[in-house]
Amino acid sequence: MRKLKKVLSVVLSLLIVISLCSCGKKDNQTFAGGAGTDQFVNLVMYLIGEKPNDYDKVVAKLNEMLKEDINASLEVRWMSWGDYAKKYPVLMSSGEPFDLIYSVDWINYSGYAQQGAFLDITDLLPKYAPNSYKALAPELLDRCRVNDRLYALPANAIEVNPGGYVVRGDLMDKYGMKSIDSFDDFMDYLKAVKENESIMPINASTSDTLFEFKWGTVGAGAIAYDYGNGDYEDLFYIYDKDEYKHVLERMREGYLNGYWSKDVLMNKLSSKEAFINGTSAAATSNLKNFSDLLTKVKNVNPSYDPRWYPKAGNMDGALKVGGASMSVSASSKNPERAIMLLELLNSDKRYYYLTTYGIEGEHYIIDKDGKYAFPEGVTMETTGFSPNLAGNWGWNNDNLDLELGYAWSGEKEIKQEVLKNGQWSKYLGFNFDNTKVQNEIAAVSAVNSQYQLPLTWGIVDTEEGLSKLIEQYKLAGIEKIMDEAKRQTKEFLSSK
Repeated sequence: MRKLKKVLSVVLSLLIVISLCSCGKKDNQTFAGGAGTDQFVNLVMYLIGEKPNDYDKVVAKLNEMLKEDINASLEVRWMSWGDYAKKYPVLMSSGEPFDLIYSVDWINYSGYAQQGAFLDITDLLPKYAPNSYKALAPELLDRCRVNDRLYALPANAIEVNPGGYVVRGDLMDKYGMKSIDSFDDFMDYLKAVKENESIMPINASTSDTLFEFKWGTVGAGAIAYDYGNGDYEDLFYIYDKDEYKHVLERMREGYLNGYWSKDVLMNKLSSKEAFINGTSAAATSNLKNFSDLLTKVKNVNPSYDPRWYPKAGNMDGALKVGGASMSVSASSKNPERAIMLLELLNSDKRYYYLTTYGIEGEHYIIDKDGKYAFPEGVTMETTGFSPNLAGNWGWNNDNLDLELGYAWSGEKEIKQEVLKNGQWSKYLGFNFDNTKVQNEIAAVSAVNSQYQLPLTWGIVDTEEGLSKLIEQYKLAGIEKIMDEAKRQTKEFLSSK
């Protein structure tokens, strides 16, 4: 018995010593796949958009949580809407060390993945972001596959966010216009404003797109397929389509008649901001951002009665897409920790609410109906952190989103219509491999900047400008891109 007591005494003493030694010292935590977080690291993330006024305050709160949970901090760097198109490719080729960046098809996601700018995280995601990874629909994961590998963690959100026209309902009623069901209807509205009002019909910039077709592009901006009619196998040049030529003719009409400014290519103010401040009678806005615009206009110009209409007409046959994602830079020195951060942003309600809605009680409250609302004394104009406008699209999560108490009533109806009747693209998961046509695609991009942009905004004569554009496309090698696109899409569709 004495020996047993002695042994127990020694064991107890050892436990006390171990306990005392560990006091005040953070344990070597493990996270998901067993990666240690004992060494503190600072992560750098690039986002696109305009930095909210209170963003630094939100990040300070975020970093308190990150220090506790994964022993890390986060520095966010911004590329504004006005300069991301130039800065993004420079960053991708610079070799600058950073960890995370917003990635999406319209910023050449698959191209950068093929070039090695993004890290292959196929095997890392199940280990370090297990909850986020398991929750994703197969279609969302397929969207990020390049050569059957993953170079991004997609947002857990089925995008129901079509582009649309914003017009003044008071002027619609004045002109006897019932609806905007097409591009031509929108142009007729701009014409009526020009002929009857002193306000600019649309104070547009190159960030605005006034027309939209039910086409998807492959390989280069000028090569497309028609998803509205389901003719996926038939690739075509958009400049051969009568609809495209008609749009160009009306855009020329708009430019010559002053529907928008003659210096549209230099204008940096978005039509949404111009509409809010009363210097534009129309704007372009996706569905998700319209509620924000509507709320601001009601407070500034309540007589405007803003109305939203989809650019491509009705929503029949609209695509369900998974657009946004976050990629780990190939230059990241801490890819595991970066993915741990994505796991928190994507699946932890505390992190999601903070980075999507701001600080509870200061930027937002949850009302008695469980909806997002502003605290007393705070409005859309005075808040330092507007919901869903803080570059957080790369980790949007349909399962965590709060319903906005001020949201436009029509938004929910349109979302339900698309989710019910919408289709996934047959090219979902297809990523064009530009290896054999890199030079040609670079040349076509240069042609778009020099020749297509002025043509699109009606600055040059339609017939002459289109003829010149086609000539330059052919010199750039667009026919070689088409041949390669046909080969790859045929192979992809037959494999499905």
